[in-house]
Amino acid sequence: MINTFKKELVVDYEVEKLFGYHERPGVLRRLTPPWVNAEVLREPDNLYAGSSAVIRLKKFGIKLNWEASHTEYDKNKFFKDAQIKGPFRFWQHSHYFKNISAGSSKLTDFVEYELPLSALLDIAAGRSVRKELGRMFCYRHSVIKNDLSVIEKYDVPEKKILISGSGGVIGRELTTLLKMMGHKVYKLIRKKSSRADEIVYEPYSGYISDSLEGFDIVIHLAGDPIGKGRWTDNKKKAIRESRINTTRFLVERIKQLETPPEVFFSASAIGYYGDKGETVVDEECEKGANFISDLCWDWEKEALKLKDTCRIVTGRFGVVLTLKGGALKEYYNFYRFGLGFKIGRGEQWVSWISLDDALYSVLECIFNKKIQGAVNIVSDLPVKQKDFAETLANFMKRPVILKLPPSFVCGLFGQKGKEILLEGCRVTPSKLKEQKFTFFYNDLSSALLHLMGGKHDA
Repeated sequence: MINTFKKELVVDYEVEKLFGYHERPGVLRRLTPPWVNAEVLREPDNLYAGSSAVIRLKKFGIKLNWEASHTEYDKNKFFKDAQIKGPFRFWQHSHYFKNISAGSSKLTDFVEYELPLSALLDIAAGRSVRKELGRMFCYRHSVIKNDLSVIEKYDVPEKKILISGSGGVIGRELTTLLKMMGHKVYKLIRKKSSRADEIVYEPYSGYISDSLEGFDIVIHLAGDPIGKGRWTDNKKKAIRESRINTTRFLVERIKQLETPPEVFFSASAIGYYGDKGETVVDEECEKGANFISDLCWDWEKEALKLKDTCRIVTGRFGVVLTLKGGALKEYYNFYRFGLGFKIGRGEQWVSWISLDDALYSVLECIFNKKIQGAVNIVSDLPVKQKDFAETLANFMKRPVILKLPPSFVCGLFGQKGKEILLEGCRVTPSKLKEQKFTFFYNDLSSALLHLMGGKHDA
């Protein structure tokens, strides 16, 4: 039995821009929902008939490659793709484009599909498949609409951009977004590579495989993951050196250039402020007095050595929410089994930001020449941990039944538990607000609605 699904999106852009968005490199990765455990192994070269893509799906420990090929193409009107190999007996996705009026257009996604063992699965899983399609296309349409707005806002000549830490969650997504926007993006990596778009470096020995001459923008995100593992002395040393030494290496290299980059963006964190209780904290607030605070202070100090060479921005990231990794994914893994939890009394502030808004914030920092120095990359509506827990539980239709006392948290996680889980800070993004920056998901409910596809059973 052939089933059908249709969803429409109207945008305030002419059809050429809406259609052109789908022709940008990396769009398949960009539109893959964060809750889908999928890896794009091969992007289509274009939308013409015959080009194909391969996605690796992972479910219950089983890997399955889904291959689809474009079958029809009429520029600014439609294109179609169909499954060659994958989980469906039949799958065809038609994208129709139409001008509505001057400056507005419509995309209609029309899917025809047949499940394997059709008669049986239509009854057993038909409803859940339609629900998942609804979630997926709601997410895709939100991303398309927001990306179009951002691409128009930051419509600048092509830039040559270098990114360290491109293997992390933020780095991967930022690389994809910048390539989509038409920039030449190179990765600064620590492993051997022969790719033309990768530069190998070893900050401890001073080795680098190519010159940094000619880069317009350098984005430094590299660092040993803070959230993984207990903070032993060796772990804390790795956390510090992976940030301080790499930043120092890049700063020294950039100082030697005949033509330095326009801007050097170096990551930092709101851990800079320590635990400030109920105080609302902006970029002018003094630093805290714990390990993370000292780390961020020294990290930023290295970057600021370039202040007489180029524009410097140190992005103080809050808790970046995405199911692709980090805190939200950890919460999700517990909550889906009914193990919702409150940490301590739950009164500590969680200053968060959705992944997309974090990416757009970085764009604001690197393309807006008025911005320099420390920038808080957080939503303007932080929440207390107990409210974060209850809001997530409501979305996942799961209870909050566990209360983790401070003694348990410190006993299990040590110093990391105290500084990361039990302490918090009520941070406001003053510099972004001064520039009238738009947060697409400024409150936690709207962010979760986007990131998780609405209220649902896990």
